[in-house]
This record gives sequence, C-alpha cells and structure tokens, in this order.
Amino acid sequence: MHKFSSIERFRNTIKTVTRYSHERGVALPVFDYIGTVKLHGTNAGIRRSPSGEIYPQSRSRILSIDSDNYGFAMFVEKNKEAVQRVFNTITPLEEQTVDITLYGEWVGEGIQSNVAIGQLEKHLVLFNVKFGEQYDELWYPLPTTIQDNDAGIYNIFQIPHYTVRVDFAAPDLAIHEMNRLTDEIEESCPWGKFRGVEGVGEGLVWVPQQHPGISDLWFKTKGGKHAGKPKVKGIKASVTVEKAANIAECLELVLPEWRLQQGVTQLKEDYYDIDHKAIGPFLKWVSQDVLKEEIDTIIENGLEWKDMHKAINVRARSYILNLIENDLSV
Repeated sequence: MHKFSSIERFRNTIKTVTRYSHERGVALPVFDYIGTVKLHGTNAGIRRSPSGEIYPQSRSRILSIDSDNYGFAMFVEKNKEAVQRVFNTITPLEEQTVDITLYGEWVGEGIQSNVAIGQLEKHLVLFNVKFGEQYDELWYPLPTTIQDNDAGIYNIFQIPHYTVRVDFAAPDLAIHEMNRLTDEIEESCPWGKFRGVEGVGEGLVWVPQQHPGISDLWFKTKGGKHAGKPKVKGIKASVTVEKAANIAECLELVLPEWRLQQGVTQLKEDYYDIDHKAIGPFLKWVSQDVLKEEIDTIIENGLEWKDMHKAINVRARSYILNLIENDLSV
C-alpha cells in the first residue's frame, strides 16, 4: 500500500523550510498556500494497481470486508463500478500503466462525534492522488471531475478553498488570517453546510500552490470544539511554542483531548477492540505522536522527556480505562 503522509503543524513547517534554506544558502521562500476544509473522520484510500486490482486502505493497513475500518471496505466493494469510473477520469483503463492511489476522508454517522458531518450518512471525500510513490503536482488542486456523488464519492474541491500567502521570512503576517479562517470553519463547517447540515467544523489543511507534491511543506490548523469540550485547545498557526510553568501545564498543551480521541481512532483503524489488550498500543501511539509533534514544546519549556512521558502515560491510561470501563465510544 502507499500510505498518505502525516501532516504537521505550522511551526514544524517553518523549521523545515528554515533548515532547508539555511543548508543551501538560499533566501526563505514565499509560497501561496491553498487551504481546504479538514474533515473529522478517518483517513481512507483506494489504490488501483497496474493490473486493475482495487484495494481499499486506512492510513496504516490494507482493508477487507473481514478486516474493515468503519465499513469503508464494504463501501468500496459495493461501489466497484463507480470507483472504477472515478479512476478512469484520471487514467482510462486501456491506458493504465501505473499504480494510482486516491486519498480522502471517510466521514459520517458513527465515525466521529461532535462535528456537523457526523449527522450525515457515511461518504468518501477525496482530496489528493498519488501516482506510484509520488504526489503529482499537476493534480493539485484535485480536479472536481474526480467524483461520483451518486455513489457517495465526493471531492473536497466541490466547495470553495482558501488562499493565504506565507512569507517564511515573516510568517507572523499570515497567522492572523489562517487562524481567523480556522475559527470561522470551527463555528460552521462548510462541508456540512454543502451537504445540508449545520454544526462544528474541524479546521484546515494547507498545501503550497507552488509545490503541492512536497508533503513536508503541508501543515494543518484546527480548533478544539470537535473534541466535544469548549475549553480544549486546537492547533492554531503559530511561530513559537506556548509557555508552561510546570509539567501539568505542559501536559495540557501537548495532550489535549482531541489527540487522545485520535489515538482511539487509530486503534480502531488498526483493528483493535477498545479493551484492556489495546492499552499498550494506545499508550505507545500517544507517546510517539507527542514526540513527533510536540517535543519542541517540551524542550523549550525546560522539561525532561522522561518526566513528561510518565505524565503522558498516566493521563492516556486513565482516558482509555474510562472508555473501557464505561463502554464508551469516541
């Protein structure tokens, strides 16, 4: 399978671009970013091999009807003809020569709660495509012909997207606009409105128009309301890390409820039941995700990973035990 790339936060992208420019002795670039509405569901992909085989997948594994993820493999099986027609809008079957993977978000009732789109029937919203191992810059934005709404296959570019110019020499200039748009979407999800429902949205995914195929340049901004608690912080655009006076305050920064929810979603994608056997994998995923996205927050606040790791494990264990003992779903 060809996995979809993980998407970092804005400050991580700033560090990547700054390091790249410094190593090559070039000026920091100015990119025009395309922002698309980020949907709160579960990552889904459909791969068509050169032999014409169709493979549904989650972010981390190939799916089947017997080993599914919220019914996505069954959806693909029931809609094989429509799926093939969508692929044929990219490369006609008679000209097929390469692996193609379509990426989207599988959203709707029963997948995630506390968002507008949770009121809708399950459907797939496509947002990117990969040829072999590469994202092709000629295919972003994804042409709106790549969809079959009658079969429940949509395209995120069927609704308006947003544009913001980011000068990496002065990134603060773009932050206000990106955060304003994120707040606007959190208050009222544009995709939900497009599909006829009102409610909370998640945020935005930002891709540079000049280099859409380089995933290291992508980033996300999102609010916290989709976590179901108004005081939960999201991922806003920022240049520096937030300050914390102690481990407890830092824990609130690096381990908000939406990250714990995301860990449970990942467990389900990896075909775990939410029971005691899932505790170890859950703790491991949460720790790795914090390390990947928040180690700078921990270091710049003068804290040790070993101390933070202990606090992270305590909170994460308490969270999943509450789900197990009370038979709760996320």
